[in-house]
Amino acid sequence: MKDFFRIDKFITFILGSVFILSIIFVFREFTNKKNNFCEGYKSVDEYRQSNLYDGYSKDGRCIFYDDHFVDTDYETFEVDYHGYAKDKNQVYYAGKTIMGADPVIFEKLGRYYSKDNKHVYYLDNLIKGVDINTFEALGNYYSKDKNNIYFENEISKSIDYETFKYLDFDYVKDKNGVYNHGRKIIDADSETFKMLGIENQDIISRDENNCYKNGLVVEMFECEKLTK
Repeated sequence: MKDFFRIDKFITFILGSVFILSIIFVFREFTNKKNNFCEGYKSVDEYRQSNLYDGYSKDGRCIFYDDHFVDTDYETFEVDYHGYAKDKNQVYYAGKTIMGADPVIFEKLGRYYSKDNKHVYYLDNLIKGVDINTFEALGNYYSKDKNNIYFENEISKSIDYETFKYLDFDYVKDKNGVYNHGRKIIDADSETFKMLGIENQDIISRDENNCYKNGLVVEMFECEKLTK
């Protein structure tokens, strides 16, 4: 009798395992068919998706970023500003998955920086070693925590931490110089450098020696127009 029950339990275990594996197989086949369908769907001209925002589009089954299929949970997918989007499982930037980001507590810090409770990101790139509790985004390209200054997602080794100061329009300075978009402005005097404003979409600044337009030396009258 004991042998009978052992055999019965073994058969039940085998049948249960087969059932579970069958469900997994069917789900994978369904997902693969959906993905294959969506990946080829965009190229068919008569099927155009409704625009969502920032390059994302959709139809009744698929989500795309530009011409590329994005593997998302369709029902919970929603688009945020500046290329960000999320569903119940993941967060995306420009159609790419931000690996490890928690969609429930994910938040943007300006245009390009973002975080959840464990990680800080620049676009879809993880910033390694950052102190999340003291992290601060400064404009589009610079940020800092209690230990470092960051340019995009890398530690900036050329900027002095103690004398670092964020100015405006993604210009920063320290005791050694003035920087814009990660580049040092040649011959700019850090002590007297200041931002003047924008004219015709050009960023105007000056120090005691020169006038600058978008970080390049120009005639002084360009600055005088903004100081009159």
